[in-house]
Amino acid sequence: MCLKDFEIVTDEEMNDILYKFNDFNAKYPYNATLVSLFEEQVQKTPDNVAVVFKDTSLTYKELNDKANALAHYMISYGVKKDTVVALRMPKSLEMVIGILAIIKAGACYLPINLGYPEERVKYMVSDSGAKVLLFLNIADDMPFDIPKIDISLSNNDIYMCDTSNCDIDISPEDSLYIIYTSRFYW
Repeated sequence: MCLKDFEIVTDEEMNDILYKFNDFNAKYPYNATLVSLFEEQVQKTPDNVAVVFKDTSLTYKELNDKANALAHYMISYGVKKDTVVALRMPKSLEMVIGILAIIKAGACYLPINLGYPEERVKYMVSDSGAKVLLFLNIADDMPFDIPKIDISLSNNDIYMCDTSNCDIDISPEDSLYIIYTSRFYW
């Protein structure tokens, strides 16, 4: 008898493994967006912690208010539905705020690694058609013909803006982000 002829699980166990444990049918609202689901959570649990970075955290309400303020601020710079917004900063609470704000404004975010060389960054910004660059506490001297916004939490020009939810028609089919996957470009 060959080893392949031995069964180590019963038919019932095999059925559980293949079908019962892999039953991932879940009901969810097909027309829901990340923004609508997040804002629903803000309504349910505004004082619960939503995000933690190192020794700092934000509640759902705080995160929502900051993202809304930044979204309104970006809209004043011409950001609208389907606009590409570049995001170049280290991992931080502001990065989460920035991504959420970009999505709330109906825009699409383009993450740019801080370690990329200047030529690659210029190429990505130009090729993507990015209209705004968000950064954090760094002297970004790279020459861009687009507005650069420092989204540090200490920037009162941003976070004193309107904190109401944006009235942007966002759908699940909208672009959310652009990723450049190759280290080489032409």
